[in-house]
Amino acid sequence: MYNSIGYSQATKSPLQVSKLFLNHTWNDQNGQKFQFIKANSEHYAIAIAYTSCKSVCPMVTQQISALRKKLSEDNINFPFYFISIDPKRDDFEHRKAFLNKFGSGLEWRFLATSLKTTHQLVAELGMGFSDPGSNDHAMHTLTLAILNQKGKILTSIAILPEETAASVKKIKTVLQPKSD
Repeated sequence: MYNSIGYSQATKSPLQVSKLFLNHTWNDQNGQKFQFIKANSEHYAIAIAYTSCKSVCPMVTQQISALRKKLSEDNINFPFYFISIDPKRDDFEHRKAFLNKFGSGLEWRFLATSLKTTHQLVAELGMGFSDPGSNDHAMHTLTLAILNQKGKILTSIAILPEETAASVKKIKTVLQPKSD
């Protein structure tokens, strides 16, 4: 069982995503191939969303934008990624339009792969979702995971408007170099 900060409650050891996750080839909103193992950053953030969502995903995007702006003010910058939980409908154009509408000015990627692989890999992040199916509505976690270059989950935070200041503080804490 995992708690919201990325540690196993039983062992208190940090979670680590698998080599499959790190080496998997995703497609971004521009049709470019992407692998987390080749991400050129010491840290990165991942959230899940889908483009036909009319309520929560746009709000999540706005909250991530606010969080990212606050971090940037303190010179804390790293890539942010969305993973599509509706890859059947979230083609390149839909993902690109979603980012243009709700993530204007942000440098992030909206990644997709098969639904089966998405379920498997998103579960490694401690996140979950239901398939939107034909009703265009999916339930999913509202979490942002912060990982290091090797795929260690440093923390996971709730994406809520009232939590922005606490989230910034938590991210700063986990990204601070550890003194010996």
